Amino acid sequence: MEALISQFTFLSDQACYDKAFDPSTIEDLINLFEVEAYKSWAAMELEHQNEVQQAEIEMKQAEDYLDSVMESAMDEFRQFEEEMERTSKKEMEELVETAERARKMGKLMDKAASVASISPFTCYADYYFFIFGDSLYDVGNNQYLVEPGRYISAYHKPYGTTFFNHATGRFSDGRAPPDFIGKKIVV
Repeated sequence: MEALISQFTFLSDQACYDKAFDPSTIEDLINLFEVEAYKSWAAMELEHQNEVQQAEIEMKQAEDYLDSVMESAMDEFRQFEEEMERTSKKEMEELVETAERARKMGKLMDKAASVASISPFTCYADYYFFIFGDSLYDVGNNQYLVEPGRYISAYHKPYGTTFFNHATGRFSDGRAPPDFIGKKIVV
């Protein structure tokens, strides 16, 4: 293209100085210049199309990469969410278990308070009898001899619930023969 421009410059200068110059020479050069300009334009257009195609390919690759990164991030988020769900469910179950244990402990403490409120010296009669006999008469009234804090089953149900409506500390569910004898003697 530069060669054509320099030749066109040379012929233009020659046309200015030579009166017998043939203008068709310049027309042929102009036609050749138009052909070369079209070829140059077509080459540039082709190069531009190639660049556009390359840019589209790179854009597609970037979109694919972005999609894969987003999918990976979403998978990681879902895993995190599932882990948080499992953790919160486990913590909730532990809290429920702790609450259940606390509820049971509260019931046990309530029972213990009920038992503790029953004094071993609570009187159910105005008189006391000392009876020496066998197991028909002795219902285990030795709770006063036990060291403090030791578990005595006679202070818990079912002992005493039939007649006395609460545990009495006697290994009997109700009255024993001495209770009936004592009632007859005192009356």
